[in-house]
Amino acid sequence: MNHLQMNSAADTIYYGGVIRTMTGPDHTIEAVAVKDGNILSCGSRESVMQFSGEKTRIVCLNGYTMIPGFYDAHSHFQEAGVGLLNYVYLRCPPFGTFSTVEECIIKLQEEIKTLPAGKTLIGAGFDNCGIAEKRHLNRHDLDRVSAERPVIVDNYTSHSIYLNSKALSMLGITRDTPDPDGGVIYRDEDGEPNGILGEMAVMQVWNSEYFGFLGTEEDKLLGIKAATELYASRGITTANQGQGSSGAKELLEEALKSGYLGIRCIWWSSPEEAIYYAENNIKSSSNMITLHGAKAFQDGSIQCGTAYLTKPYYNLPDMEPEYRGMPIHSREELLAIVRPVHNAGVQMYIHCNGDAAIDDVLYVYEQCQKENPKPDIRHTAVHAQTAREDQLLKMKEVGIVPSFFVPCVYICGDVHREIFLGPERCLHYNPIRTAFDMGMKPTMHTDCPVLPPDPLTSIWASVTRKTYSGEILGPDEALTVYQALCANTINGAWQNHEECEKGTIEPGKLADFVILDRDPMAIEPDDIKKIKIMETIVGDKTVYANNSSGKKA
Repeated sequence: MNHLQMNSAADTIYYGGVIRTMTGPDHTIEAVAVKDGNILSCGSRESVMQFSGEKTRIVCLNGYTMIPGFYDAHSHFQEAGVGLLNYVYLRCPPFGTFSTVEECIIKLQEEIKTLPAGKTLIGAGFDNCGIAEKRHLNRHDLDRVSAERPVIVDNYTSHSIYLNSKALSMLGITRDTPDPDGGVIYRDEDGEPNGILGEMAVMQVWNSEYFGFLGTEEDKLLGIKAATELYASRGITTANQGQGSSGAKELLEEALKSGYLGIRCIWWSSPEEAIYYAENNIKSSSNMITLHGAKAFQDGSIQCGTAYLTKPYYNLPDMEPEYRGMPIHSREELLAIVRPVHNAGVQMYIHCNGDAAIDDVLYVYEQCQKENPKPDIRHTAVHAQTAREDQLLKMKEVGIVPSFFVPCVYICGDVHREIFLGPERCLHYNPIRTAFDMGMKPTMHTDCPVLPPDPLTSIWASVTRKTYSGEILGPDEALTVYQALCANTINGAWQNHEECEKGTIEPGKLADFVILDRDPMAIEPDDIKKIKIMETIVGDKTVYANNSSGKKA
């Protein structure tokens, strides 16, 4: 062994498959050497094998495809895990089997019989658009499950939540209870609460000591373990905790210490917490956890009718013809939230589905930059599903990152075209191709647990633009496969200022990889969602392995 090898012998060398670096659409290499969890060298097999030593592990990819690990641009990592442990999921196809309200009620009636005394029955994943009746649940539905115990069901968007009469009573919600700021207590024709809470009104449930909706501290730790297993099985090596339960920083660090957190996680905190961390230079001691950015909301969900649009909803039943949804904050209120975050040099992420909400967000971001310019801060418009071309041009001008909810093309595209947005607006629904064509670096996300954390389905949806019914929605916004891969790897890292450590396979970066059974750039687009995750690797450590991988060392 020569001097170079003695000092730089790799821990692992990967070879024997297609290795896409994500540094260009045609950039592939033959081998990658890893040392101490970082990429040591990559290139031809001959050049990389120079770093082989007596203890180097030589891994043959067996013809599979290796790419950088998927980067989750936005989700709710911890909450997804708690839900897996504690909730009764009522998902419609394609993610579940429930097709009618009656089927959901029967399932809840079965589950409450086995529930420990004193515990609230919590359902989740209910889709008011996917269910046959095309309606929300109400207190009368849930009173059939129990009149004595609280029963709560979360809409899959988490922008609406459903309560039985007992739960309403425990919260003290009556016909005389006013709507909270930014929220709605929906009522029947007699003015009585019908059991549906919307937007900021759901916080009463999440924060209530009665229901345990967010779980105990032990639930949250075990939830991180469950979420790690779920995300890793989908090839995700960096997850996002998009402002979840208070204390997430400490929970993530305890989960890492306990061995529960096996993939990397970036946490967006509340504006107040983010400012405190920045002013006191508080960071994580591990590269497994990144404390970065603050999250806020400006509107709700398109399919719950609470996204804030400039033009009325297309064909929304039981609403006035001119109904456009609602903002959560006035522009002045939103500016008051964002300005101190911006001035502290902290990146801001604001949820904005409707184009009127996007207008508000762009105004606030631009105003902050005019008052106190901070080049390359990369404030982000999260979801941006109905962004107009003029808004994308403004994002490019101001330096705002659009992060699109592209898998909704598949799950919600049909109802958005027929009910919520109409055919014209759906021509450029989730306009990610337009953003790419403008030279921007857009990202895409699943907002898990809203949708399962499945980058391959997102990539497939962005390339084919197929809805659940098989229709093509907005073909002009279809991506190339390489663009879709970028939106789930390097662009995600870039969005969060982590492009120097993650997102491509290059020397010096973290050894975070996903191994696929097929090369997504060498197959028919329709087959992309059939690709299997064979292995997920974080810092050169396997965190998920498909038992059928047959990988040789």
